Amino acid sequence: MDSEIKDYLPKFDEKQRILPKQPFCASCKKRLNCEKLKLKQLENQTTNKYAEVFIAMYYTCDDFDPIYIQFPITVNEITNDLAFDTFNREKHVGEWCVVVLNAEGYDEEMHVGIYLGELPLTVHALYDKKNSTITNRFHNSPAILLPVFHKVFYGYNMRWKFINEEDDFKNLSQKDTKDYQDYIEIAKKQLTKSEK
Repeated sequence: MDSEIKDYLPKFDEKQRILPKQPFCASCKKRLNCEKLKLKQLENQTTNKYAEVFIAMYYTCDDFDPIYIQFPITVNEITNDLAFDTFNREKHVGEWCVVVLNAEGYDEEMHVGIYLGELPLTVHALYDKKNSTITNRFHNSPAILLPVFHKVFYGYNMRWKFINEEDDFKNLSQKDTKDYQDYIEIAKKQLTKSEK
């Protein structure tokens, strides 16, 4: 039988920031499907997700299961599930695309870029308590080299698409340097070749 939900007084540091690794409902794996917590949120008349998380910081129960790995732990096996190409785009590596950045300090003009593939940004370690195993997985994102900035950008800070037709060049930035215009000509030639 499930344990009863109890009041919990969260701990804060001297700057009133919440301290990590506290056993309250907001940091429990089961919080999204917990009927006990939902009842408390209804009692407190929460109106949005922020309020629901805030309320969840003030309750706990004996069924608490932390979101994050808490040490010490027993590990019987570590496996790596490090697949790069989660969207089956490997065949497009090296192809040209058009990109609009959504990154601080850069313009919002459209530029050409070279698709480098799905590259890992971070590794997530998932711990299975029942089997005492850890599985490492990549968090991938599409990576595109933008020659105009001499920099690689990732999918979370841009909108992009592969160049498939001549019309894709219409809205490209006209502010770019002569060197950069050479990249646009190369991209147009590649499109012409692929259409034949």
